[in-house]
Amino acid sequence: MGAASEETFVYPLDASPGGTEMALVPLVALIMFASSVAKLYFALNPLRPARRWALGAALPLEFFRFPRSFIFVISSTLIAYAGFALFRPIIHRYGTPPHERATAKKILSRYVRSSLDYFKLWPDKAYFFCASGKSFVAYCVGANFAVALADPIGPPEETVETIGQFRRFCEDNGWGLAFHQTLPDLLPIYHESVFKRLKIGDDAIVDLTNFTLDGKGFKKLRSRNNQLEKSAVRARFYDAPIPDDLIRRLKEVFDEWLRLPGRRERAFTLGKFDPDYLRSTPIATATERAVHLFMRRLPFLFSFGGLKAWKPRFASDWEPRHLIYRHALDLPKVGVALGKVSELTE
Repeated sequence: MGAASEETFVYPLDASPGGTEMALVPLVALIMFASSVAKLYFALNPLRPARRWALGAALPLEFFRFPRSFIFVISSTLIAYAGFALFRPIIHRYGTPPHERATAKKILSRYVRSSLDYFKLWPDKAYFFCASGKSFVAYCVGANFAVALADPIGPPEETVETIGQFRRFCEDNGWGLAFHQTLPDLLPIYHESVFKRLKIGDDAIVDLTNFTLDGKGFKKLRSRNNQLEKSAVRARFYDAPIPDDLIRRLKEVFDEWLRLPGRRERAFTLGKFDPDYLRSTPIATATERAVHLFMRRLPFLFSFGGLKAWKPRFASDWEPRHLIYRHALDLPKVGVALGKVSELTE
């Protein structure tokens, strides 16, 4: 069996702190109600008129003549609820400890597959490790669906078994299952594991080692670049650690971007403004004039049409991305789940 993050399992009543106690409230209330009804029935049975004399003036006679089937219904409901609460599939609680994230990072450094693998180390991800401990799946749970980010990471010879173990892990939890933005080289393996596929797009790949602005295709871009340089627009590069004053100024620019209509932070396949991360990585900035020019172009650049127009100018290759799922009826549920796991919860 594979292993999930430490303290992944809790009793099924709730996945939130204190959830067990809260979920017991309706169960205890139902027990008390059934007990009170039973006591009232047997204490004030119409065959014992003396025992209902005190309430006779306040309650109609029909109140004391409900059938024994009513007691049966209450008892059956109580038993059914108790059985559901105590024996339904266990529910996942995120609690990835630092040493598991460190293990995932170590495995990832050896078997990295795509640019999305970077996001597998962000705090919103949980991990499922295969039985050997050499492979893992990074995933989030939303709308009762486990959505794995891209493909499993680990030795190629363990891929089939890792997929199978993760599928059984999801089934044990009562979750649906999907792999989001997988690469084409593993499609035959998913097919053998009785999964279906849906192409959802292509990712633009830029070869930075050979990238250049030379050539006829970049003539217009070179002209605009020269205009920016003449306008005293300059780029500046900072090595880590990044000072707090620069983090503060970056936050101001970021907040201005958020004020644009329809802009908000997302998670799962995208990053977010994380001061701790920004302090630990090189950063490039531009002058205030360049920032304002860029902000005016954002509505176009971050639209579908804008991305479609700009990516082909720089892409040296295109990488197909697929959604891997089990049943056709799962597709609407996967869409809802992706919306859930992409929402920031902080």
